[in-house]
Amino acid sequence: AAARDEVRLAGVPLAVILALATLARVLSFRGYTTYDAAEYTRLAHMMIAGGFKVGMVWFFRVFPVRVGLFAPVALAFKLFGVNEVTLTAYPFLLSLLSVLVAYFAARAMFGTRAGLIAAALTALLPIDVRHASQLLPDMPATFYMNVGMVLVYAGSRQETASRKAWLGALAGLSLFASWLCKESVLFLLPRLGAYLIWLSIKDRRNLVLLVATVAAAGLLVIVEGWVYFHYTGDFFYRFYTLKNNTGAGADRTAIAATVPGIARYAAHRMNEVLQEIILTPYFALIPLAALAACVYAAFRRLRAFILPGLWFGWLLVLFGFGSSGLKAYFPLSLQVVRYQYPLLFPAVLLVSGFLGTLLVRSEERRVGKECRSRW
Repeated sequence: AAARDEVRLAGVPLAVILALATLARVLSFRGYTTYDAAEYTRLAHMMIAGGFKVGMVWFFRVFPVRVGLFAPVALAFKLFGVNEVTLTAYPFLLSLLSVLVAYFAARAMFGTRAGLIAAALTALLPIDVRHASQLLPDMPATFYMNVGMVLVYAGSRQETASRKAWLGALAGLSLFASWLCKESVLFLLPRLGAYLIWLSIKDRRNLVLLVATVAAAGLLVIVEGWVYFHYTGDFFYRFYTLKNNTGAGADRTAIAATVPGIARYAAHRMNEVLQEIILTPYFALIPLAALAACVYAAFRRLRAFILPGLWFGWLLVLFGFGSSGLKAYFPLSLQVVRYQYPLLFPAVLLVSGFLGTLLVRSEERRVGKECRSRW
């Protein structure tokens, strides 16, 4: 009963946080500003004006296949006309919904208080506020990716096979939506796959969740492949465009194939990770606080931090030292801050859980002192 009352009372502060998030995004409105945003806007307009074709050639081949980004904007253009409001409504709405997703995810993992902290952090996160009104793929793709991961987590906590199946199917659908926006969901798949396998080993009932997630996402990818086969004659056209985009946005720093050369590059890369991820003002030091949360949770042996901790750690290492290609090493450029946007959600979860735990422990100590003073 007390937990239900706490959740009910959280409605007012959550509404205030959403209002502040809306205000911050309106005041930081940017709209049609960058080259990439302009190109995606052109593709959205071509969808309603004519000229857009499946498999069409573009300067960046991956742009026309990211239909999950510009197709909703094309629909808004069709229904309400072409203007900056309809252009930015889709990313703006997803940005606000990300506040709610952060709240529900952190609440499920750490409690209502942590949920409100996660919502507040997401509402005022500089990069989120800045990109809420720009038609760029990183934030929408990450939103659907996060929803998919949270749905898998929620499915693992269900008792019935039917609920696990439904949540797994929805997770697969959300992951596919992320794929339609940008291919960065591929970075999460090894971590997600390992998590689903671990869940299934821990509890065989979660095999339903694993199968439903993989089946839903896999079936939709097959349908997409057949669409491209119908229009281009190539079932793997989407993967072909991805292959041709390999190395775009990569770090071109030369790496000497010697032990000292690799060591120098590793040191250079670690410094970049520190400057462009851990300490960048666009992330408001959230990654630094997330690392502190991981250390705290490890010392306290807090199991609730394991999922977001491994999620954050995997993406941090991947963006820091991973490759965008399989045949050659193409480390991602850390100069484009929005490329690292996916690691912020697990970082926010860690920080909210950390702060929420500290507040609870502080209250427990205060209550304990009051009880002792009465005696």
